[in-house]
Amino acid sequence: MNRFLEKIYIIFKLMQIARQNKARNKFYRKYEFEDYGEDLDNACLVKAVVDGKGLKEIGKDYYSTDNKIQTDDYGIKEYVDQQCGYCEDDYSGTIYRKTPIKGFFIKTWFQC
Repeated sequence: MNRFLEKIYIIFKLMQIARQNKARNKFYRKYEFEDYGEDLDNACLVKAVVDGKGLKEIGKDYYSTDNKIQTDDYGIKEYVDQQCGYCEDDYSGTIYRKTPIKGFFIKTWFQC
């Protein structure tokens, strides 16, 4: 019986994930995140502190490379930790967007 319940649980969770992915893809296309090379698949909520040196994710021992807060196209405040590739025409990094909850940021990755 436990195996049957586990199978039902897995199916319902997969259905829930599929529904969330459909909504995420619709949101992704509507707000053109792919135009900026941003990856929402791995977006996560992280705790970080901001001081005179910039943004530092809790549990990490380094600060974001840009200590100035920026505003994106939608008016959301963010910190960007950007690296340049070897050929100097490709960029990648991490974006930390402020949330209404103090000390919490939405962390996403980008590559362009």
